[in-house]
Amino acid sequence: MQRTRGMVGSVSIVLGLSLMGGTAVAAAPPCSALITPSQAAAAMGVSAAKLGSDLGPGIKSCVWYPTDATAKKKVSMSIGDTKEFDAMSQLPSMPGRRESTPVSGIGDAAFQVTMGATNTSLHVKKGGVGFTVIVSGMPLSEAKAAEQTLATQILSKL
Repeated sequence: MQRTRGMVGSVSIVLGLSLMGGTAVAAAPPCSALITPSQAAAAMGVSAAKLGSDLGPGIKSCVWYPTDATAKKKVSMSIGDTKEFDAMSQLPSMPGRRESTPVSGIGDAAFQVTMGATNTSLHVKKGGVGFTVIVSGMPLSEAKAAEQTLATQILSKL
């Protein structure tokens, strides 16, 4: 089951990265400046987190992991222009498989995608910037709440 969780998160990030354009992505701040290790740790419910990767200019994607290697959780983020947000928002919901739910009060527009009973991702648009946040390795309701909290923190820095 853990492998599925990682694959879904990876698919969302890869889709997001493949749809991001060049100029607006360069204008977006690096994701490592938008989520601190302490914010990532709080989202995962662990005592400390470390930035596992920060893919540099042109590809704005980061992953944070608990410093305790036995905790099978992670926070992933990708940021760029709004192309990924627009493309993901056009995908149809398929009850029980991929369900998209609007989220009010976050950015200019936001929606949360649930895949199956264990995977979620939050997609947010604010002005010309779009980003995706994924918290994995925890119960779905906790992951959704953590993604929304992180999105609010990210928006305060944009």
